[in-house]
Amino acid sequence: MQCPHCRSTQVTTRDLARKAGGTLGTVVGTASGMAGALRGAQMGATAGALAGPVGLALGSLTGALLGGLMGGAIGQQIGTTTGEYV
Repeated sequence: MQCPHCRSTQVTTRDLARKAGGTLGTVVGTASGMAGALRGAQMGATAGALAGPVGLALGSLTGALLGGLMGGAIGQQIGTTTGEYV
């Protein structure tokens, strides 16, 4: 990498678009992950209902956690990748 003004090679990148894209992607991904968490909690509760009250609680919690984590991670990855091309 080279400075366009002085042609110095002692420059660093700031990666502003990548950072902004990653942050925005994380926020949007977490929001969609929360929607996924609600669906996951409902599905986990349905599946866990067969095991009784404890299965209902654990199924709901597990579904909610996995939905939120996956949404945030996927959103962050998409935002960072998009930021690299901006």
